[in-house]
Amino acid sequence: MKITFKNYYVIQNINGIIMPHTLSYEKRACISNFIEGSSMIWYETKKNMAGNV
Repeated sequence: MKITFKNYYVIQNINGIIMPHTLSYEKRACISNFIEGSSMIWYETKKNMAGNV
């Protein structure tokens, strides 16, 4: 059985490693899962992800 991740959003760290807890159908939920538990605020995340989203 082949598993694909079409129509999913996921965030990678700087080293290119996928962060599985961010996997989501919606971009908003993916970013929300990433921010949850981190010390970053929304503005910092948005600034760092500019051009990547």
